[in-house]
Amino acid sequence: MARLNGFSPLVLLLLAILAGCAARPAFHSPVLALPTPCEQQFERWHSQVATDGRFDAQDWSPPGFPYLRIDRLLASFELADLSLAQRRDWLAHAHDKAQQGWHYEMQGGPAQAAQWLAKLRKCAGLAVAALADNDALWRRLASVAQVPDSYSTGAQIAGLYPLMVPIVDWRAGVTMGALAQRFDHYTPRGRWQSYHLAVSEPKI
Repeated sequence: MARLNGFSPLVLLLLAILAGCAARPAFHSPVLALPTPCEQQFERWHSQVATDGRFDAQDWSPPGFPYLRIDRLLASFELADLSLAQRRDWLAHAHDKAQQGWHYEMQGGPAQAAQWLAKLRKCAGLAVAALADNDALWRRLASVAQVPDSYSTGAQIAGLYPLMVPIVDWRAGVTMGALAQRFDHYTPRGRWQSYHLAVSEPKI
């Protein structure tokens, strides 16, 4: 089979297929109505980052909330049950993550990236300040505040993932069973010792 720069056409084809399986986050217009320049700024930033391929993959931006980014810890909260103070604290963390992501994505970007970043921070501040008190928008955020997995279906298929799952599950079950049996019959060699804090008598 003919080769191209050291790679066979079959290998190149597989690499192209796997690359096409890598999903990039799509841009969604902000759910909260923002001034037109702010919406244009978020869209411009996303377009530039997509063009340059510099997405910060650490965190995820909930669809419709481009001024927030979350990880699995933030996504694990039951947002509907948070108090107003807790909402604001959660938003502060999600907003900080967004600013951190923008900072990373700005590195190596166009000359005007620093100006864009300043505008993004200003627009995001307006949105975050209004979001915590808006119950309807908060419920909307709660419904989309999830982090999708980063697995590539194409890569899993190419790596025979479906065939390996039963083997891995079986081996893990055997190992966990052996550990459970060992600790179920654990007997300490020495005596148990207990420690208590010394309580000083009140001075009269």
